[in-house]
Amino acid sequence: MPTAARARAVAGPTAAHRAPRAIRASGSISAAARLVGLSYKAAWDAVQVMNNLFDRPLVLPAAGGKDGGASPITEAGIAVQSITLASLGYR
Repeated sequence: MPTAARARAVAGPTAAHRAPRAIRASGSISAAARLVGLSYKAAWDAVQVMNNLFDRPLVLPAAGGKDGGASPITEAGIAVQSITLASLGYR
């Protein structure tokens, strides 16, 4: 990932707040975990918690494996992320 994209992906107050942004930037839970300094398990657990808190999924996790997986952020996820970061004073 280019340096500017990496910098944008990790902007935010804590790893937990940065994880959705990093997933959106990288398209991958494992890559996002590396970007924000979380274990893959912690990032995966965060995705499961976020998805369970809302009436529709915020992240669509896909199995990785040899060819890698993709985990796109849904429109609902983008909206929640924007509102959360704005309420914390981040853009």
